[in-house]
Amino acid sequence: MSTIIVLAEQQNGTLASGTLNAVSAAKQLAAKTGGGYDIAVAGHGIDGVAASLAGYGANTVYQLEDPALAGYTAQAYAQAFGTACTAAGAQYVVAASTSIGKDCTPRVAARLDAGQASDVMAIDGDVGS
Repeated sequence: MSTIIVLAEQQNGTLASGTLNAVSAAKQLAAKTGGGYDIAVAGHGIDGVAASLAGYGANTVYQLEDPALAGYTAQAYAQAFGTACTAAGAQYVVAASTSIGKDCTPRVAARLDAGQASDVMAIDGDVGS
């Protein structure tokens, strides 16, 4: 089971470029924790985006497919991503530093009763120290 999950952003079936930065951060964090990572993407009609994410080394890609997720709303996305985080058993949630990432991740953290940090540039040292 992975301990890290990336909240991938897409708009109209196109992966947001900031998501690749989040995947890179998850890979670095996974190397520090000795675990793996998963990716979750939400939307409607996102088969192509989900398939493209499979090539980035994640253990699992959660495709959160629902007509209610066709356009971004904070509550719907937070609920969907929160469910994926729970299913993955995630201890760390990584997202791009975008308006959606900054809007959604605090809501996900609240649902999971977890801490949250924005605009992290690097993780130095050992995890947990």
